[in-house]
Amino acid sequence: MAAYEHLRYCDELEAEVDRLAAAVNEAELDLFVPTCPEWTVRVLVDHCGGTLLWGGELVSRRSQARLSGRSLQLSPPDGRSGDPAWLRECGARLLSALRAADPDETMWAWGEDQHVRFWSRRMLHEMLVHRVDLLTVSGSSIDVAPEIAADCLDEFFVNLRRAAEFSPRVLEIAGGGETIAVQCSDVPDSWTVAMLPRGFSIVSGAPPTPDVRVTGTARDLMLLFNRRAALSALPVEIAGDLGVLEGWLDKSALE
Repeated sequence: MAAYEHLRYCDELEAEVDRLAAAVNEAELDLFVPTCPEWTVRVLVDHCGGTLLWGGELVSRRSQARLSGRSLQLSPPDGRSGDPAWLRECGARLLSALRAADPDETMWAWGEDQHVRFWSRRMLHEMLVHRVDLLTVSGSSIDVAPEIAADCLDEFFVNLRRAAEFSPRVLEIAGGGETIAVQCSDVPDSWTVAMLPRGFSIVSGAPPTPDVRVTGTARDLMLLFNRRAALSALPVEIAGDLGVLEGWLDKSALE
């Protein structure tokens, strides 16, 4: 990733934190979040702030190993639980560390890319998905630029294998070579998911004759594969073996 791409992700992350904080201003903190059933809005906000602070500590230290949250102060100060201003402050700390860093410097990351640059991209999409969670509480429209939604989906695919550390059902994904073509209808992005005897593979581009093809806007596909909306609730087109797609969605859900 070139430095300008890293800085572009930082700019997008800053805008996404602002959108998330603005949505918090309109939310009732004690309502439960449908896509995170055990969380209230307040818990979601505090989780996002703590995640931003954790990322900031990792990047500022160029940590070569995972930092335990128990060793850090990631909770909001007294009286600031659910505070959107605190959320913005947490974002600013991470962004300061990211913008001061060389994106090509090596450091620990839970995903595939073991460099600083992993975190600018990951945190953008972490905050985006949690903004979606927040908007589901009120049923508000979910606005995402198609290019960002497609990148969110690509980032999900790139890191899914490594996510087995905290989502062990990913290790159950297997098959006999069945393929899923994922095709965006509003941007020229597509992927092929292949179910293999020992796991799976994901590559860019869609094959002409997959076992099942799912086509939709980048936003709708992002919601589907991140399990933020049910297949039946989205206007996506399915052609082929629905069972193959449903099996993938069941086992690839992140916990």
